Amino acid sequence: MVSGAETDCDVAVLGGGIAGLWILDRLRAQGFRAVLLERSALGDGQTIAAQGIVHSGLKYHVSRDLTLDVLAAMPARWQAALAGRDGPDLRAARVLSSKFHFWVPPRFGAELVARAAREVARSDTGVVPRSDWPAPFCGPQTGGALSIVSESVLDVASVLGALAERHRDVVRLLPAAPLTMQDNRLACGPLSLRPRCIVMTAGAGNERLPAALGVPAVPCQRRPLQQVVVSGMREPVYAHCLGVSVKPLATVTSHPDGAGGWFWYVGGGLAETGAGMAPERLLRTAREDLPAWFPGADFSQAGWVSFPVDRAEFGGDPGTRPGDVQVEQRENVLVAWPTKLALAPRLADVVIERVAGIVGAVAGRPAALPDAFAALAEPEIALPPWRRIAAWS
Repeated sequence: MVSGAETDCDVAVLGGGIAGLWILDRLRAQGFRAVLLERSALGDGQTIAAQGIVHSGLKYHVSRDLTLDVLAAMPARWQAALAGRDGPDLRAARVLSSKFHFWVPPRFGAELVARAAREVARSDTGVVPRSDWPAPFCGPQTGGALSIVSESVLDVASVLGALAERHRDVVRLLPAAPLTMQDNRLACGPLSLRPRCIVMTAGAGNERLPAALGVPAVPCQRRPLQQVVVSGMREPVYAHCLGVSVKPLATVTSHPDGAGGWFWYVGGGLAETGAGMAPERLLRTAREDLPAWFPGADFSQAGWVSFPVDRAEFGGDPGTRPGDVQVEQRENVLVAWPTKLALAPRLADVVIERVAGIVGAVAGRPAALPDAFAALAEPEIALPPWRRIAAWS
């Protein structure tokens, strides 16, 4: 990079979610002169709304709605990073659970569904003896089936914080001005960059950024969700709840409320079908279904709210889900989607290979940034959904 108002760099990453921050870390580890620019808060949008599950692929082989064999290698990549052995050093990130349950309530023909799930599973699963069932699964009815798999659930905000802390010198908030590009110069208010390569990892922003920078559009699609958040829960649950088919009725993760209780964050089938419902109707459905699916849980102090999530991804047909990470190249611009949070390491591998083909040899990182760049504000970490809620029903 050079001194003065204009900054030269190898790579400018646009978008500070899990994908952008992981890519930034790997680029700098390999000597690329890289910076990251974010329009709002780090992770705002899809990343902070994720449930934080490091999938091994089991859910998707069970539900058969995605073919994501590449997920099988991801838990080991994440574990290496969480232990500080390889990849980004994520030892400061918080692991909420190292296990995930597959739960079939009694009324859904539990043994048959559970057996079908285990038969198509690509990961080792273990049957949990009824004597070891956590309380939320233990109701007055007999029956039901509970299995367990080694899939971690992460506190997403803490992962973002761990990544951002390592690169505070090159992560900046974009000024409140239009972002433009002319003659290979990226400009926004007082910011002026001359990157050799641009990587877009802005989620929904990937739809509009190419046009703003004069780059041909890329195929994008939206798949909305309406997640349910339940406050006041006494015990945590980390589970896919299966019904008459092997596609989850709901996927539940739990997050501490700071007062000894838990927020349940509910996605899966309930969130997908709820995307087309009015919030009031979805919450009526959730109030009926969740106590039936988790008969031992105490909902007496529960508060309820829904939270919309607009998933943006590569493609032009919302009925077809991408089966892997996606990277589209337009000259020296790469537009990238991880598809799932768990695939961030794989996306970084693909992007870095493409960046190397564009940039070529790297000169290594400089000791300091020019004042014009360093003076920009540092973005904060986005608040998770349960911390944004003003009123509970």
